[in-house]
Amino acid sequence: MLNISIIQVFIRAMHEYTKGLNTNAQLGWMCPDAICATSCDHNREDVREYIRRAIIESRNSGVDIILAPYYENVFRNMCGDGENKQKVIWKQVKCAKQTGG
Repeated sequence: MLNISIIQVFIRAMHEYTKGLNTNAQLGWMCPDAICATSCDHNREDVREYIRRAIIESRNSGVDIILAPYYENVFRNMCGDGENKQKVIWKQVKCAKQTGG
């Protein structure tokens, strides 16, 4: 189970950290509560619309990287379909304590 508040703190810290680096990359994030498995089970279309809007708005505002903590099988099924499928580059990241991390 994801601890949403810890993930949100990490994402905000990562965002602040990257702002201080000498890079032009823009970082954004999706709300973990909005894309969690429970939200997907409750109202899949709302989650799909949130993801779609987040990707479009991020692209339009120059965001290069979107952090989106998720359950991989749920998120991949909901995002990256249609015309955006070719444009989304997936990077799987595991915690060092996970198998294969």
